[in-house]
Amino acid sequence: METDRRLSAAADRRRPAVASRTSRKRVHRRRFHTCTLNRTMQWAAASAASGRQREFRDILLKWSYRQLDAKVQCFRSSFISRFRGAEFIEAMILEALLVAAGSFSARDPTRIPCQARAHAPRLALLDAPTDDRRTREKALVTWLESNGVCLSPEAGWGRAAHPLRVEAETVEDFELSGRGLIARKELTQGQEIVKVPSKLLLTRKTAQRELGSSIVPDSLNEYLALALLLIHERSLGQQSFWASYIRILPTAEEVGQTWLWNEDDLALLEGSGILASTASLRAKIEREYAALLTDILQPNGLDESVFSLEAFQWAMSMLLSRAIDLRETGELALVPYADLLNHSPYCSAYFFYNEVPFSKEREVVLYADRSYAKNDQVLISYGQKSNAELLLLYGFVVDRNLFDEVEVTISLDPTDPRYDEKAAFLQQQGLTPTMAFPLLIDRYSSELLQCARARHPLARSPPR
Repeated sequence: METDRRLSAAADRRRPAVASRTSRKRVHRRRFHTCTLNRTMQWAAASAASGRQREFRDILLKWSYRQLDAKVQCFRSSFISRFRGAEFIEAMILEALLVAAGSFSARDPTRIPCQARAHAPRLALLDAPTDDRRTREKALVTWLESNGVCLSPEAGWGRAAHPLRVEAETVEDFELSGRGLIARKELTQGQEIVKVPSKLLLTRKTAQRELGSSIVPDSLNEYLALALLLIHERSLGQQSFWASYIRILPTAEEVGQTWLWNEDDLALLEGSGILASTASLRAKIEREYAALLTDILQPNGLDESVFSLEAFQWAMSMLLSRAIDLRETGELALVPYADLLNHSPYCSAYFFYNEVPFSKEREVVLYADRSYAKNDQVLISYGQKSNAELLLLYGFVVDRNLFDEVEVTISLDPTDPRYDEKAAFLQQQGLTPTMAFPLLIDRYSSELLQCARARHPLARSPPR
């Protein structure tokens, strides 16, 4: 059993690192890179083989069912095929995971195939038995279909089969990406893949229709109008027209934007410029709620226990992470079903708000920006945003973000004997003695270079 000995030795060397990693407070979505999977699953196999299930269970219970399942899927595709007797090792790992989940059952190693690559991102191995996600997703699909959205996998008279399906858990680049849309079949570039009629959208006009113009005047900011609408519709429960949609919306904690983090979590970002933007956005949202309370909620006799600060923060969390800018009409909207699409910085797909021929109605349409293979996750772009912006507004970051940047602040040294000359030179260039510049992954501005040269203590005064 040379393989077992190698696994056991590797596990003993790396166990403290794994234990600290699994107990560390999560700053953002946990990343499942191959190196991390190797360390974790080597220990898993060694623990299962040596009968240390109790010790292994104590560690794994700190992970959610979702995280455990993702590790198994990624492990299958990136690590297990490198060892002899891979099927047997995988069987031991799956058994150990089931022990950790409290539902042990013996498995026949010969019945568990070893795959060179995970074929489709279906993550249902360790779903909690009380989870009603599939029920809520089915209710959403039923509601959408009853209101004119074609989601059937079968073609009918005058309509094509819908090419996408809802997946409760998806994986993108070895990371959990939450609920998303998966291609049922091969898609071609330019193909129409999503179409949602305007009657399902939540906009300022919808808020005025449902709440009245006294609560939602034309002067009220669109975000605030939609926040009031969301809170109101959620309070109606099943009586709301959008009940099936609102039921699938996550909690603010599940989204995880930094402006909702506690102080202990924010301390992990010390030294990052995102702390200032986080504090600014949090203060702005609290000011907006205070203004709503005095200007709209109290004068109109709205229930403050329903329209609470916590409810307002949830509504703003949904809007900042899910609302779509309809460029054709300049409106902000929540678009049921379309907002299930996840983000990729490599994607160039955007939504269009097209007019329906021979009608006054409109519909939100998405076209494929590239070809997709069957079982690929279909993605869109949330915009050219840095990781700091993504974490602040959406609660996640992207490893290989083409638009990632850091802010570099350059200041002249006040004790520099040539300070006045350098400051005058920078002023001639339209710059100031203290400047902040974005430093992108592949470029920087010429002004940054000018300030850096002026900042250098050996820099000579410019020629006259």
